[in-house]
Amino acid sequence: MRWRDQSGPARIPQADDPSAAPAPTGKRPKVAVLVDSLRNSYQTTVVAGMSDVAARRNVDLAVFAGGVLGAPGNAGVNRNFLFELCDRVSFDGAIVLGGALGNELGPDAVAEICARLAPLPIVSLAIGLPGVPSLSVDEESGMRQAIEHLITRHGFRRIAFIRGPRVNAEAERRYALYRSVIEKHGIEFDPKLVCEGTFERSAGEEAVALFIDERQLDFDALLAANDYMALGAIPALAARGLEVPSDVAVVGFDDVEDARFSTPPLTTVRQPLYQQGESAMELVLTQIAGGKIAPENVAPTELVVRQSCGCLSGLARPGRAGPVTMTETRIESLLAEHGDELRKHLVRAVHGADTAMQPGWDRQVLDAFEAELRGAGAGLFTSTLDRLLVSVAAAGDDVGAWQGMISAMRKLLLPALPNEPLRWVQAEDLWHEARILMGELAERAQAQHRLYSERLARVLTESGATLLATQQVGALTGAVVAQLPRLGIPGAWMALRPRRTGSGITSAPPSDTDAAAMEVVIAYDSEAPPGYEVALPASPLAPSAILPALVGPLGRRAAVAVLPLYFHDRPLGCLLLEMGPREGFVYESLAEQVSSALEGARLVDLLVEEATRRQIAERQRLEKEMEIAARIQTSILPRDLSVAGLDISARMQPATEVGGDYYDVVPVDDGCWIGIGDVAGHGLPTGLVMLMMQSGIGALARKLPDASPRDLLLALNTMLVENVRARMGQHEHATLTLLRYRRDGSLTFAGAHEEMLILRADTGRCERIATPGPWVGAKRDITAGTVDSKAQLRRGDVLVLYTDGLTEAVAAGEGHGARFGSDRMVELIEKHGTATPAELRDTLLTAVAAFAPSRDDDVTLLIARYVG
Repeated sequence: MRWRDQSGPARIPQADDPSAAPAPTGKRPKVAVLVDSLRNSYQTTVVAGMSDVAARRNVDLAVFAGGVLGAPGNAGVNRNFLFELCDRVSFDGAIVLGGALGNELGPDAVAEICARLAPLPIVSLAIGLPGVPSLSVDEESGMRQAIEHLITRHGFRRIAFIRGPRVNAEAERRYALYRSVIEKHGIEFDPKLVCEGTFERSAGEEAVALFIDERQLDFDALLAANDYMALGAIPALAARGLEVPSDVAVVGFDDVEDARFSTPPLTTVRQPLYQQGESAMELVLTQIAGGKIAPENVAPTELVVRQSCGCLSGLARPGRAGPVTMTETRIESLLAEHGDELRKHLVRAVHGADTAMQPGWDRQVLDAFEAELRGAGAGLFTSTLDRLLVSVAAAGDDVGAWQGMISAMRKLLLPALPNEPLRWVQAEDLWHEARILMGELAERAQAQHRLYSERLARVLTESGATLLATQQVGALTGAVVAQLPRLGIPGAWMALRPRRTGSGITSAPPSDTDAAAMEVVIAYDSEAPPGYEVALPASPLAPSAILPALVGPLGRRAAVAVLPLYFHDRPLGCLLLEMGPREGFVYESLAEQVSSALEGARLVDLLVEEATRRQIAERQRLEKEMEIAARIQTSILPRDLSVAGLDISARMQPATEVGGDYYDVVPVDDGCWIGIGDVAGHGLPTGLVMLMMQSGIGALARKLPDASPRDLLLALNTMLVENVRARMGQHEHATLTLLRYRRDGSLTFAGAHEEMLILRADTGRCERIATPGPWVGAKRDITAGTVDSKAQLRRGDVLVLYTDGLTEAVAAGEGHGARFGSDRMVELIEKHGTATPAELRDTLLTAVAAFAPSRDDDVTLLIARYVG
């Protein structure tokens, strides 16, 4: 997407700027945008163009990120309910990103959405629909340039192609162009060099696996129907020892922001995403004002040559002007006679990286250059460029693309200079200074962007830990509001599908009669006067009433991102965020964190209610508690222990009175999280604490897979202290060790529990590893004693984790009073170390059962062999 330097203000249209005039309807129009998500830069760049026009034209904007229509899981059907909030009563017009929405079910599903919004003025992007004006791109010009570049410039003959979804019209046109152009150049079409994709990065990875691993193909170049699949293919090729571009050239389509920052920078077909967003908004506003627009509107595409195709970047040798035809015309005359034509060349040369510029910047550049050449102002040219390019960098446009403008100037003006050697030298100096300035600005802009992105990521990581630790809707609402200023979000509202319980609102669905109603639990406005609390609606709102009721009273123009709140296939509500940062992942990530926290709060509310009822009920209390605790303890155990690189076997044997043993295996990218612990005590409170630990660890590990074990333990401890001690009035605490295993065999762990054992394959002896740290849930602050430690598994090594029920099992009969002990366990491990993990597990458990037939504590054992 076009990212914006947050250290300075965005461009504010001035009163004399024609674009600042409100839309000609006498009121502030409201436009809805329907999009699949705001996570990828393709969508957010288009939305940025719409948002900027809406700001200039005084238009309210609501962006509904409701998923791909009909797509499975969280990418589609789990989010699709959000589109129910968008109706023809609340808005004056709508823009539908039809190409993205229809990637699963095709144009018919998008047409149904548009029919429901009729007769609103509508514009469809990237897909043509009957009776709906559309805005699309001319794939042919750019796609043909890309394929012919690979064939004629590089001489490639075996060009693989990753298609997009078959139901996507744009993807099909690109595929047809691929076939047409290669056949035109005498290359026979080979269907084995083509595979279908999904427009996601993972499709690029899967395509490389199909071409190389399964089909065993050799190819010179790989062309993808969009950038994300191309960007996914590059690391997949590298993983197979194929370097880009020396072994395989890679070319994409779209020119998303990631393309220019990839390694190597991606050669791609550029479509003007930001400008499409601007145009779509202008088209729908024209219709709202009663104007007519063409049924089909087409934007051009062009090839952007970088390094992934095997060329040097298009900017790597910018000083070469090519053949120069000298002229007797002086430069002043050349500028006077052909100034308009020269300015058009300059505008084309920046490849659209001038979206933040006021009209006439090209004239300013040429006038400053000519003035400095004739001695009218030292430094005027570079100072003019510096002023303009600061705006370019602040808007997130590509400063480096302006090198092309300098090359164009040099090529156009050089013919008038050879007869004036002094001015020629002066001009070359000015162009050289301009290039240095651009390089410095580009470097600074990238550094600012990186620092800003890192800050956002850090804030989101911290907010995720905070929200997941709340475990209560009342606390969650306050925690969400506390994060908004840190993220630069000026306004927010949250509405939940309500169900009244003894302790308040949860996110469970209501009855069928009011299934659509939502209860507003957050209303935040950063511009409200100090001490003023925004009032919440007194009763649940129908979906169509949510936006007018919440955003309407603001009294200012607003652009709002509307995100779904859901857990698996259960809708929870919606989160409305007034748009501040341009990075769409901020809104998506916050909504995901809130959804997970709501589900956690729902579970905790149910658990607390259950605990309260059990404490009140005296009759058969102990028996029922034991039954429930046993069910909790066994139900939270992981059912699938499959982890890449590990052969895992585990078992927990409950005692007569259920203890507090816990273990879990949470697979994540590049390995898994393993937890093992023991909650002090017996009965239902212990079972509740185990469930809180399992819920908290599972949520944190999946949401923050690359966090350190120490950070997860600190967040979990905060949640346990709040819930167990403050809310439940209990005093349970636990020993707990969290391990982060990675595919290379490395282990990072934190938290106090029994020592870990690693049976080394090369020696056949056990290594004992201490697990230092405090208990969790015992006190609020365990920062000082909680540290990360490291260990390394080598191929064949066996990791043994256990609870004290094993080592502290007490013998009966002749050896009454003796404990099983860790030495006896180590001896058995070393003796049977070559057995499978399941066999070794059973050997140890059988030995403990024979040693102590009756036990008063749970026994848990997890054994994992590292297989590489």
